[in-house]
Amino acid sequence: MKKINFQFHARNDEIADFLQCVVAENGLKAYGIILFPYCREDISEEICINYNKVKKYKLIVLSRRGAEIAVEEQYDQFIFECRGDLFITIGKDNGIELFESAMGAVSDNDIDKLWIKIISHFKRRLLKGAFVTSPNGLSKYYPNHRYSDGAKQAYDSGVIIRPIAGWNYYELKQSL
Repeated sequence: MKKINFQFHARNDEIADFLQCVVAENGLKAYGIILFPYCREDISEEICINYNKVKKYKLIVLSRRGAEIAVEEQYDQFIFECRGDLFITIGKDNGIELFESAMGAVSDNDIDKLWIKIISHFKRRLLKGAFVTSPNGLSKYYPNHRYSDGAKQAYDSGVIIRPIAGWNYYELKQSL
């Protein structure tokens, strides 16, 4: 099994804009999924990427060949197949906190070169370097942590930058 995963901080509108271009340029199919609270109606057929969709869905799946996920059993099978589609987990962005997002693929075969190209293209657009600080004040610098201009602007205006899970927070600055 092959995997590629990349975590970053970016505003939801920046992610939506990027995905919208990627889908259009490459003729991809996009699916939106609400993970919690889970409801059968939250499994989406193919969607158009825009800011409102990214806000609604917490998981966007990009696929070259499409997927049949309209029925719950099809969705469950799709998630566990490891067929190599690109998954984008969207971090919460409410103006008070900005949570980490992720982009990656898992495949029983090789990772699609298009996904590698998309991830590399997105990474090149991001800034690097941040401190991770625990609630008790311990801090460590991570030179390779990635974040967007919008995330940096949010941080500078007082938005708390959070990891995917946990109590720590990020300080988006490149050195003390």
